[in-house]
Amino acid sequence: MIKATYACFLRGNVVMIFMSLYSLLYMSSLLPAKMFAIATINKAGWGTSGRKKVVVNFIGLIPVTVWFSILLGGMAYTIYCETQDPFNETEIAFLIAGAILYGCYWIILLVLYLAIVAKRCSKREEQYHLPYAEA
Repeated sequence: MIKATYACFLRGNVVMIFMSLYSLLYMSSLLPAKMFAIATINKAGWGTSGRKKVVVNFIGLIPVTVWFSILLGGMAYTIYCETQDPFNETEIAFLIAGAILYGCYWIILLVLYLAIVAKRCSKREEQYHLPYAEA
């Protein structure tokens, strides 16, 4: 969020605040999509693929699989370690404050999206003046 705010000031464009969503988008959508695409690379009929020959080179699967394995292992280890000891009062207070701040972050981004992006996308075509379209 701090980098996104800095980018907003640097570029002078409020839309740059959505840059902080990229890491969430990558981890939740793009990485699993890459895994699915590489796992189903032998199927020539999906997507925009026009190839008739089946691909047999799986070298691109290695870095994505290693990355996914490291992330999954780290998440499992963290969940295991955190569930072994009960939380004390200070940790509970930090968890509650963090959850509230995280919720506020998403509310702010939703409001900004509705105010900036959705407002621009909902304009009708009649509102635009196209000088070359009239000729």
